[in-house]
Amino acid sequence: MFIFQTNYELFNLKDLYNIKKRFKIKKLSILDYGCGRAIHFDGKIDSKQIDSVYLYDKNKRLKTYLTKKFSNRKKIFVNFNKDQVFNDKINLIIFSSVIQYIGDKELEKIFIQIVKKYKKKKIYIFLNDIPTKNRFIEFLFLPLIDFKKFLYSLTLIFNMNYLNLKFYLHDIKKKIYITNHFSIKNLGYMSNSKYFREKYLLELNNK
Repeated sequence: MFIFQTNYELFNLKDLYNIKKRFKIKKLSILDYGCGRAIHFDGKIDSKQIDSVYLYDKNKRLKTYLTKKFSNRKKIFVNFNKDQVFNDKINLIIFSSVIQYIGDKELEKIFIQIVKKYKKKKIYIFLNDIPTKNRFIEFLFLPLIDFKKFLYSLTLIFNMNYLNLKFYLHDIKKKIYITNHFSIKNLGYMSNSKYFREKYLLELNNK
């Protein structure tokens, strides 16, 4: 039903708690943009750390799956209405392993929409799992970096839906529509993809 069926965890709740502590953010209200199966929210959420989580993905077939999956979770809300995806309660937006499948024009529209929506509010964006190399080059080096992920990637080679997905490399620090509006905090490389996958936290400059 979905291209990415793996339970491979790109980040966990501790990463969000660390971001909250490091950047002195008050209780988090999170939007997971391009949430997929949202496996990082399967565990128990610390109510002192996170107030609410909103899930959005452009794959409409995920809505029924996620609604059923989190039906008993009071803090998690499934909202696939694109016009209402950026609500007033949110103060942290997550793009995890997402922007490499979004073209630059569409990505710019999303960021400009965020800037306009939250021009009077403190908002952070967590960009996670951003590739720095073409996916073919990355695949060649995966056996040396993360053999488990390499084995999973082998299955994608035979998935035409995945192969037909356009893949984009984005240099965050060279995008004017980001640098003009956001302070960029480099959080380093993904621990399991050293030198190939980066992560950033962006803070909207709306003073």
